[in-house]
Amino acid sequence: MLSLDLCAPRDLEATLDARGGFLWWYLELMSPSGNGLVLIWSFGLPFLPGLASAARRGQASSPRSRPSLNVVVYENGHQVAYALREFSASEVEWNGGGAWRFGSSQITASEREVRASFDIDLPSETRLTGRVQVQGHAPPLPAGRPPAALGPSLHQWTPLLTGAQGTAVVSVGGRQWAIAGHGYHDRNRSPLPLHTLGLERWLWAHARHGDEDRIAYALWPRSGAPVALGLSVTPESSRWVDVSLEARREHHHLYGMRTFERVSWNQRGVPWLALNLDRCVDAGPFYLRYLDAGGSCELIEPDRIDRNRHRPLVEMRVTRPGKAPSLWAPLFQGALDRRPERLGAYWRAKLVARLGHLLRGAPR
Repeated sequence: MLSLDLCAPRDLEATLDARGGFLWWYLELMSPSGNGLVLIWSFGLPFLPGLASAARRGQASSPRSRPSLNVVVYENGHQVAYALREFSASEVEWNGGGAWRFGSSQITASEREVRASFDIDLPSETRLTGRVQVQGHAPPLPAGRPPAALGPSLHQWTPLLTGAQGTAVVSVGGRQWAIAGHGYHDRNRSPLPLHTLGLERWLWAHARHGDEDRIAYALWPRSGAPVALGLSVTPESSRWVDVSLEARREHHHLYGMRTFERVSWNQRGVPWLALNLDRCVDAGPFYLRYLDAGGSCELIEPDRIDRNRHRPLVEMRVTRPGKAPSLWAPLFQGALDRRPERLGAYWRAKLVARLGHLLRGAPR
């Protein structure tokens, strides 16, 4: 079974109880200069530590039990702030439609607009706060199946807002960023774990061309050649584009993932969506994200998600309810400047708290 089907599923809430499943919403706001924001709110985000390994042992949890909120800020094409916070199920509300609450953060979405205000506490005893508003159009789904030969899939992808413009303001640790640019919003959902959907690699890209959003996928099955998909969306219409993938100079990234110097989805031999992958703004053992003047791109290797040897690296980037953050968390969460100073302050605070605890417990 090869993963990806474009649809507007009506049984989203049922996914919350599908063991090992996932449901996430993605909002991107990006200026041509590389100032931007990504907001992901989710139930059962596949990249959270412990999820995939539990599913491999036959102990998959329900998406309802692992809600999370992720905020990433970019300045001049570089990541400058980051937060990934898990919540307990009791801290999260969803009305089954377009209204969510994750702790102190609120999100609302309609066919024309997404609004969010977020307030996330960080391990370094600071907070990441902000608001974002993106307005656009709910794209019509194209008629028929894409030109590439894809069978039915339990992974359902839905673009929700295109042709969009938006603004955001984000603050953390005395820093503030004001962002204005193009917006894009979509949703991914499956009742099964991502690593069981038949994919060796998954490459996604998005770019704006005038009033047109171009969205492309390349899907590598565990055996055989990759399948390339292209979707063109304007405020009035959407259509599948018959594309072929050209990926140049494959190599291994720092953590072992295979990637490329350049990818291009070509229409009759002419680049339709092309990106240089020389600006990696987020790197991990199973995930790479790139920004280019032409758009953004994400590469995932599902079989590498949540392997034991990689999990400590992931734990550093996640704050989980009822669990002490990694001692290295301040290096990866919050504003990403002055990280050594912030790490030192975090360790000193931990040491002082530990000494206080020992003194209080000492016999008099």
